[in-house]
Amino acid sequence: TVQYNETTFDFLNRLAKRYGHYFYDNGRVMVFGAPGTSGGEPKLVYGANMQEFSYEMKVLPSQLEIIENDNRIGNFSTDQTLKYRNECDGFQQNFLNKSNAVFNQTAQQQLNQNPAGGSGKTALEEYAKNKMRAVLGKLMQVNAKSEVAGITLGNSVRITGVDVQLESSYCVTSITHFCEDEGTYENHFTAVNLNGSVFSPQTNPDLVPHCVSQTAIVTANADPDGLSFVQVQMPWQQAKNKTTPYIAMLQNYGGNSRGSHIIPEIGDTVLVEFQGNNAELPFVAGIMTNAKQKSGFSTPNNDLKVLATRSGNQLVMNDSAGSILLQDASNNSITLDGNNNISLRADTLHIDVKQLIINASESTQITTNDYTLNALSKIYISSVKLKQVIKGFMNLCSGKVLINSDDTIDIEGKVVKLHGKKQAMVHSDEAAMINSLGTAKIHGADGNHFTNTPEKIEAVPTAAVALAVVYFRPSPIWKGQYGFDWLREKDNGLNLEPDYESIIESGYKDGISNLTKTEAFEKLKKEYESIPITRKDAKTGTTEYFVPYLTLFSKEFVDAMPATTAIKPQYEAQLKLLFDIEEDLEKLEFEFDETLFKVSSKVLPIKTKTNGLEEKNTIIKFTCLKDLDRDHHIDLYAYPKARTNPAGKKIQPTIEDRKLAGRIRVLRNDSTVRREEKIVLINTWTDVDTNGEKEKGRFRSEEKENLYNTLHQAFIIPVVEETILDISTHVDFSIYCKHIHDEKIKFLDNDIIDNTLFEDCKKAFFTVTDSDTTSNITKYADYFTVFKFGLPSNKNNLLGSVQGIGKRNAIMFTLQRSDDSTLNHETLHGLGLCHSHRNHQIIPDSMSNYKYTFPCALESNIQAKPDPKNATDNVMGYRSIAHSTWRWQWKIINTNIR
Repeated sequence: TVQYNETTFDFLNRLAKRYGHYFYDNGRVMVFGAPGTSGGEPKLVYGANMQEFSYEMKVLPSQLEIIENDNRIGNFSTDQTLKYRNECDGFQQNFLNKSNAVFNQTAQQQLNQNPAGGSGKTALEEYAKNKMRAVLGKLMQVNAKSEVAGITLGNSVRITGVDVQLESSYCVTSITHFCEDEGTYENHFTAVNLNGSVFSPQTNPDLVPHCVSQTAIVTANADPDGLSFVQVQMPWQQAKNKTTPYIAMLQNYGGNSRGSHIIPEIGDTVLVEFQGNNAELPFVAGIMTNAKQKSGFSTPNNDLKVLATRSGNQLVMNDSAGSILLQDASNNSITLDGNNNISLRADTLHIDVKQLIINASESTQITTNDYTLNALSKIYISSVKLKQVIKGFMNLCSGKVLINSDDTIDIEGKVVKLHGKKQAMVHSDEAAMINSLGTAKIHGADGNHFTNTPEKIEAVPTAAVALAVVYFRPSPIWKGQYGFDWLREKDNGLNLEPDYESIIESGYKDGISNLTKTEAFEKLKKEYESIPITRKDAKTGTTEYFVPYLTLFSKEFVDAMPATTAIKPQYEAQLKLLFDIEEDLEKLEFEFDETLFKVSSKVLPIKTKTNGLEEKNTIIKFTCLKDLDRDHHIDLYAYPKARTNPAGKKIQPTIEDRKLAGRIRVLRNDSTVRREEKIVLINTWTDVDTNGEKEKGRFRSEEKENLYNTLHQAFIIPVVEETILDISTHVDFSIYCKHIHDEKIKFLDNDIIDNTLFEDCKKAFFTVTDSDTTSNITKYADYFTVFKFGLPSNKNNLLGSVQGIGKRNAIMFTLQRSDDSTLNHETLHGLGLCHSHRNHQIIPDSMSNYKYTFPCALESNIQAKPDPKNATDNVMGYRSIAHSTWRWQWKIINTNIR
C-alpha cells in the first residue's frame, strides 16, 4: 500500500477502515486490529443499571459483482459480495435478507485497487469481503445509557431485560462518559451486534490514496517478466530511497508477439499517471524532456520527427525536405530524399531471397569494378533495345548460338571475320549481295562454283506454338474500323471465308509470266511471321502459325484530336478467339507491355482440352494506350497443368514451363507512320433534260464512313471537305454536248474511256471561286478530288472510276443500284492499289502492284463467270460487302509503314 500526502495517523486510520480493523484509544492504550475487552464483559440490565435502550435498522444494497483488472497478467477477475455474508449470523442475516428483497438487482462495480506488483484476484477477494462488512456493520445498531463505569470503547457488553430477540452481546463503537461533582456517573454509548465477528463497523474498502500526475526518474528497465515495464522513483520517494515496483508503460501498439517496444533509459524523466487516480496504480504515460535531457533534434519550424537510440541508430523524418533517413551506428543508411530518390549506403549489401523482382520504368544503372552474374539455370533478357559497349576485349562462348531479328542485323568493324571450322554459309530468302568499294575476292582451294539454282536452307525457329493453338479473327461486328490482316485458313469450317491456299490464282512475277498458284501462295505466306506448331500428333491440324497484323491508333492520340473530327480512328479492337487445346491447362495468359496496351481479360477462362479447333464465344478487347515507336507483339501463353511432386505438394508451372499459344503483331503507329490525305468530295449537279430539276450527285454517309475506316487501317487520316459543283449550264455537260449522251455521262467514246472527262471535271471545279473570290484551285490544289454525278454513265453498271492507278482524281456515278464500297475502292486506286483480281492475262511490269490475285466477284475480261463465293472481302475486289485490306497494301498507300 502507499502513504501519500497524509500523516502517519491519517494513514493508519485509513488503513484500519479500508481493511475492517479497529483503530482507537480506549483511555489506556492505542488499539489497532481486533477490539479488546478490559475487565471482562459488563452485564447491563434494562431498568436496573441501564436506564435507556433503543435500536435502529437499515436496508442497504449488498448484491454487487466486483470486477478487477490485473495489468501484469493481462486479464480481469470477478467476485460476488454475497459470498461473504455469513461472517455475521443471527438476526444480521434477517436484516440482510430484508435488504436484498428491497435491492433485488445485482449491480456491477469496476474496481481499480489492484496495486502495482499485486495480485488482482487477492485484491478482489479482499475488497469484496470488506465491501460486505461495510454493509453488515451498518444494518443495525443500538443506543443505550448506563451507570456501569467499566465500559470502554471496544468493550463487549451483555444486554438483557429487553426483547428476547435483542438480548445479546454488543461491541461498543462509541461512548461518552458523564461525571458530576456530586459523584454521580453515567455513559451514553452506541454498539453493534456482529455476533462474535471482529471487523470494524466503520469498514470502507473504497478508501484508497488519490494521486495526480507527476514526474519520476527511471531507475530500472530490465523487467524480469519481459513486459516492457519500468521501475521509477518519484520525488517524494527519494527521501526514503524507495521506488515503485515494475509498472506498466503506455505503448502506441501492442499484442502477443507484436507491438512497439520503446523503453526509456535509466535516468530518463517520465510522466507518471495513476489509473483511477489511485496512488497504488501508477503507470508511465510518456517521456518528459527537460533542460538536462534534450534530444537535440528540435528545429524552429518543428521539421523533424525522430526516433534515435543511445547507440546512434536513427530514423529521421524531415518535413522541410520531405525526406526520411534510416541510419545505424556505423553510418550505414537508407535515405528517401523527398524528391523521388532513394539512396542506400553500406560497405556490403546482402540480398537473400527466393525471388527478386526489380521494375524500373525508365532506366537501371549499375556501376562497379568487377561484375559477376551467375545464373544456375537460365538467363532471360527481354528489351526493346540492347547496346553493349566493351572498351577492351569481348569474349562470347557458347555451345550453340542463334542470333535472330525480325528486322536488320548489322555487324560492323575495321576487320570482320566469319570463320566456320567446317562450313560458312550466307543465305537470303530474297536478295543476297556481296559489295566492296575496293576489290571483292573469292578464293576456293578446290575451286569456285556458281549456279542459278538456290539450295534450300532451313531457318532455325526461335519459338514454337505448343500445348494449345489460339487463332485471332475479327469479331462479327467488325466493319473495317481498324486494320486486321490475317492469312485465311480453313479454320475447321468455323468461318465462312474461303481459305487463301484454295482460292489464290496468281500474282505479278516478271512481266513475262505470272506466278503459279503454288508460287503465289508460298510468296503470300512470307508476308506473315510464321511460327512452327509442335503437336503431340503431327498428323492432326496445321503445322504453321501465321501471326496476324493489327493496326490501332493510340488512345492518347485519338483523345487529343479535335472534337469536330467527323470520324475518329479506333484505338480499340474486339477480336474473336478460336481454340485448339491439346491437353487441360493451368491457364492461358496474355503477355504484353501494360504501359502501352490494355487487354479486357489477361487470363482466359478457357483451359480444358478441345476436340480440334473450337469456337468458345470468346471476344477479347485490345486497347492501345500510347503511341508505339516500333511494332509490338501481344503474346498468349499456355501454362501446363500444375504437377504434384512425390511429397504430394502441387507445383505451379513457371515461365520456363509455358508455351506460346498465339500472337498478334501490332504495328507501329506514332507520328513517323501516320499521315494525312486531303480529300474533297464534290457533289456534282447537272441538268441534261432541261426540265428545271437538276441531277444532283450525293455522297451517302455510309460510303463516307467506309472511306474513313479503310484509310484508318493504313494509318492515313482523311482530311475531308465536301462541296458542290453546279455545272448545269456548262456547255460541255449539256445534252448532246461533249460529255453527255442520251442523258448519261459519256464515260466511253467508241468503247474507249474518254480521259478528257476527268480533266474537264477538274477544270470546271478549279475555275469556280467562292464568295471571298478565293478560287478552288487555290483551296484544293493538293486535294484528292472525287466527283459524284447524279447520273449514270454510258458504261453499264459502272459505279465509279479513277483517272488512273496512282492518280488522285476519281468520278462516281449514280445508278438505280448502289453500294457503299465504291468511294473507298476508287480512292485506294488513286493512292496506288490495283484490284485483288486480274485484269490482264499477263500482269505487266507497270502493274506490279497486282502482287496476288484471287477470283473476281463479277465477270471480267479474263473471267467469264462471276465467282462471289471464292472472291475475297478485300476492298479492292468487287464483292458487294468489302471491309478488309492487307498489310502489303497498307505499305503501298502509306510508304511510312515498314
